[in-house]
Amino acid sequence: MSGRSQSPLVVVVEDDAAVLNSLEFMLAAAGYRVLACADPAEAEAADGVAKASCLIIDYGLPDIDGLTLLHRLRQRGVSAPAVLIASTPSGQCRQAAREAGIPLFEKPLDGGSLSGWVAQMTSRRGFDADQRLAGSDAET
Repeated sequence: MSGRSQSPLVVVVEDDAAVLNSLEFMLAAAGYRVLACADPAEAEAADGVAKASCLIIDYGLPDIDGLTLLHRLRQRGVSAPAVLIASTPSGQCRQAAREAGIPLFEKPLDGGSLSGWVAQMTSRRGFDADQRLAGSDAET
């Protein structure tokens, strides 16, 4: 058997159905398996999250913010690299992401930059990364 035996799993947590569907389509078209979660509770309950290669989490989720969700997932042993996505992030959101060492992508998303980040993160976790890396405009 050559190449990767199974595509990397990307977990996306986004409460906006249109954004969630777009990200799911883009990532699946690039060859990733995608676990799409519409809210934090769904992400916390999903068995597959522990096997994620990377996480894409909306900062503006209902009930809790994306960093709080990420903290809860980390407490459960989820170690996959993560990125936050946000619509017009506040200075406080940007600062919190910087302090946590989490990249922040602003909506509307540049699919190439986000795809590049996913390819880079999944390759760091030992997957065959034949994806082209696009430059990232993410803030850290």
